[in-house]
This record gives sequence, structure tokens and C-alpha cells, in this order.
Amino acid sequence: MAIHEPAVAQEVDERTEQISIPYVPKDLSDPVRARHLLMRIDAAALKACGDMGGLSIPTQEIIEWSDCHHESFTRGVAAFHSPTLTRMADTIDPGIGSTAQKH
Repeated sequence: MAIHEPAVAQEVDERTEQISIPYVPKDLSDPVRARHLLMRIDAAALKACGDMGGLSIPTQEIIEWSDCHHESFTRGVAAFHSPTLTRMADTIDPGIGSTAQKH
């Protein structure tokens, strides 16, 4: 059976869930608290890009290394308008995310 009409691709839903991250001003100035804030930003980015709970390890790794995760993490950090937080974020690899930093 031949197809006589062009195939129509479905639109991909590229909306990312918006997640609030509570913080206090000291989270932006104290290095230890800033690192914890970065871990929370990373966890929120992962959740926004596909939630990690109950997914297979290969699927989790795909999400961890995805453009969605990287861009969500970067936007999350930028939203705080904190040079300190931005510098700290630049020194970590968002691909390793919160899972590696919790240990």
C-alpha cells in the first residue's frame, strides 16, 4: 500500500514545567548555602525535564545529559541574578547534577 499524501509530523511539546525554588538571601552569599541552592536548582531542572522518580537508569541518564536539563539549569541559575551563584555554577558540570553532589 502506497501513501499518496505527505506524512504530517506531530508537534513536539517543548514546554518545560516551571518549578519554584524557595531561598533566603544568605543562600546567594554563603558558599556552602549557595552550593546547596545549586543542587536544588539542578534537582528542579531534572524534574522539569522529565522527573527522575521511577524511571530506568538509561532514561535517567538521557534526561541528565539532555539539552532540556542543561538549559533549565542555566536559566534557573540566571534567574537569581547572582554573580556568586553564576560563578559557582560555571565550575560544576550540570550533567552530573544533584545525584553526584549529595554523596
